Amino acid sequence: MDFGALVKDLGFPIAVATFFVWRDYQSSKEHKQDLKDIALKSVQAIDAGTEAVRDSISVIDKNTAALGNNSNIISRIEGVLSRRGYQNDDRSGN
Repeated sequence: MDFGALVKDLGFPIAVATFFVWRDYQSSKEHKQDLKDIALKSVQAIDAGTEAVRDSISVIDKNTAALGNNSNIISRIEGVLSRRGYQNDDRSGN
């Protein structure tokens, strides 16, 4: 934008008003792009967080299954030990 040509053609007040309108338009355009970028990054972060929660749920499900299996094995061991004469309260094996 050639400010000198605007002053010569339109006069100083109109040139200044035109400059401010042009500057505000440029700032608004940049601001809109910044907002779009922020919105896009926010959506990507939310998607990543959702995926992390899904992964965590999968791990929790696997751990729950493993704990259930361990509980079954411990119950079987407890049954074998009780048939051999060991008591639950006797930790020394006597």
